[in-house]
Amino acid sequence: MLAAPGPAGPLPNLAVAGPGHYRLRVHARTLPWDENDPDAPLEEHLLVVYPGRSTDKVVHRPPG
Repeated sequence: MLAAPGPAGPLPNLAVAGPGHYRLRVHARTLPWDENDPDAPLEEHLLVVYPGRSTDKVVHRPPG
């Protein structure tokens, strides 16, 4: 899991199986406000990357 306060820097190479097509799943969750720690993150993100065959983009839940 990558964690960084504020905006994250560049991600490492996510092509774990070498060149080719990959699928990316993004999970996000909001965290409760901690009034005792104003610098605590308000969101957490999880990126799941795995080899895939399709070149089609699929959005199951559009933003907004």
